Amino acid sequence: MDVIFLDNPVFDSVAVVNRSTGIIMVNAPLFAGYTPFEQRFILLHEEGHYVLDTDCEFTADAYAFDRLAGTEFRSLRQLVATLERTLPFTTREHRERVNAQLRRALKWDYEHGNREAGRMLARLNAGYSAMTGTEDKLLGAVADDINNRNATNVNGWLSNFSKLSQQQKMLAGGAIAAGVLALIIITR
Repeated sequence: MDVIFLDNPVFDSVAVVNRSTGIIMVNAPLFAGYTPFEQRFILLHEEGHYVLDTDCEFTADAYAFDRLAGTEFRSLRQLVATLERTLPFTTREHRERVNAQLRRALKWDYEHGNREAGRMLARLNAGYSAMTGTEDKLLGAVADDINNRNATNVNGWLSNFSKLSQQQKMLAGGAIAAGVLALIIITR
């Protein structure tokens, strides 16, 4: 696979791949702002699109994850953090991709001896599967506003959160807490 670094690309993402030729075109000014680990993830993600001949972002994320997990100190945390840092969080899919990456990291960590990661994954799965669509939308909107540092909207969402039933609050709060704790528990 060839990689071409462009100083003035016509695209605004960090990188794109031509799935017919396998040539990865990199937005050099944006790419330079990432750590070496994040840069490897970005290139492997694009490689995944080509090698697997897919336009599915989740599949390309998994491809990059499989090649970087356990390769260096705190690689699992870095894999989750890379998506959090590179995605603009303008769509629900962005949140879902980070969630999928977090679950991948917990599963990998559990399979490599961290029992607490397995317990946290089970809690995270239980919390999200018990939420209704309304609660999930509320959490997603809050997450978007937190990521965008929109304090006014966050306060509005929090007032809506107070209107949820006690059970809904526990499920939603548990899911958020599980996600935060999962990042703390991942040891690799």
